[in-house]
Parts: sequence; structure tokens; C-alpha cells
Amino acid sequence: MTDLVKQAGLGLVSFSEIRWNYVYLVLARLLRVEKHVKAVLEKHEKQKYALDSDDWEKIQRIAEFLKPFHDYTCMVSKEKEAVSSEVIVAVLSMHYHLQKYENVPLLKVAAQNIMQSLKTKFSKWFHDTNDDFEGTYVIATLLDPRYRLMMPFSQRNFAKKYLLNEYSLMISEDSDDIHDEGQKIIETTTIQTHSRYPLIQEMKQALFAAESRNSNRSVDTLEEELNKYLSNSEYDKYTEDIDVFEFWLSRSNEYPLLSP
Repeated sequence: MTDLVKQAGLGLVSFSEIRWNYVYLVLARLLRVEKHVKAVLEKHEKQKYALDSDDWEKIQRIAEFLKPFHDYTCMVSKEKEAVSSEVIVAVLSMHYHLQKYENVPLLKVAAQNIMQSLKTKFSKWFHDTNDDFEGTYVIATLLDPRYRLMMPFSQRNFAKKYLLNEYSLMISEDSDDIHDEGQKIIETTTIQTHSRYPLIQEMKQALFAAESRNSNRSVDTLEEELNKYLSNSEYDKYTEDIDVFEFWLSRSNEYPLLSP
């Protein structure tokens, strides 16, 4: 190991089952110092421990297979940089990556098993097939101009409907609160028959009723904003290095309901 460090400037990575992606890190380092490993074994006449070309090729293929897992783990582990919209993108990218190995004998079974695990674990983020569906990630991806195109059209349409439905429910809850407040005012008005300004109560009731009607219109307004955003193909040209938060903040006048 000392000779290897002297020649390569770095040693091998030790196996550690509690370290994320440790297999990839071990293999990647081994490939990096391949020629130095061969030289050290030859120097100490330990060629019997040397790997043949087929072994090195297998290590190369396995490392390539594992690399995206390492990359995405690093990406989502950065709390200050990771955003919700990248979760579905990562899952879709992994699935696309694994499909490439369906006809590779060395990694076919592993790829199929991982794809099945991904489907089982993350299906509730993609399809409304059960009560525990989590729509946060599909909505976040839909509203991220960098990644929205990666979602199938049916998925984008589903995310749109889900967002409108959630917004409608939120508006309904607000309307219920408004209605309850209006009822309290009516009851108070009935009791306080000698109010100094009796017309004030009537004006408030009229305002509450108008607010309730405006709630329904705001859902339509949100849908109009969504359609406008989704129909703008220029947004799909944005690269991954743009700040998605700045994107929406700078368009708060254009998309007042969608913007934070």
C-alpha cells in the first residue's frame, strides 16, 4: 500500500458498509490507480494477485452502473441546494439509466430488481393509485421550468389537475371560515338591535358574499396562469444552472398566484 501511495499519490478505498455508495467509491478508486496497482504487484512479484483484462472490464462496467447512484446521492444530500423538483427527476433518470442494462448479462438482474424497488417505493409520488398519494413532488417538478419537460404529458396533466384541486380545497376552507364569520356577524346583529351604524353590518355581509364568489373565480385564474406557463416553450430551454426561485420571483406580476 505504501508503494502504491508513493506511485499514485493516493491509496485504495477501504470497504465500509455504513458508508453510502462505498462499493462505487472502492471500484472507482481501483480503476483510477489501475496501472499503479499492476506496477506494484509486478515490482513485488505478486502477479498471481493481478486481475486480468476481463476482470478490469467487469469492474469498469459495474462502476459505470453505480455512478449515477453516487451522483444523485451527493446531489440530494446537500440540504441548501436540493429542491423538491429534483426528486422525481432523479427517479426518472435512474429508471432511464437502469433500462440500458436490461440486456446486459452481468447487470441485468440487478437492474431489474432495482427498477422494481423504485416502482414500489416511489409509485405514490407518480400515480394516484392509493390513499397515501403524495403530490408535492409532481407539482414541484411541473413548476420547475428546468425539469417539467421530463415528465410525460399525462403526468404533467395529472399534476395540473392535482394542483388545481388542492387550491380549490384551500379556497373552500377559506370560504367556510368566511361563512362562519358572516354567521357570527348576523347573530351579533340580531342581538345588537341598537347598533350606531346598522348599515355597516349589511356592508360586511355583502363583502363576505363577494369574497366567496371571488374564490371560485380565483381557481379559474390559477388555471389560466398554469396554461400560460405550460404553453410557453421558451421556458423549456432554460439550463439547470438557473435559480428556479428567482425565475418565479421575477415573474410575480405575470403569475401572481403561482409565484411565491
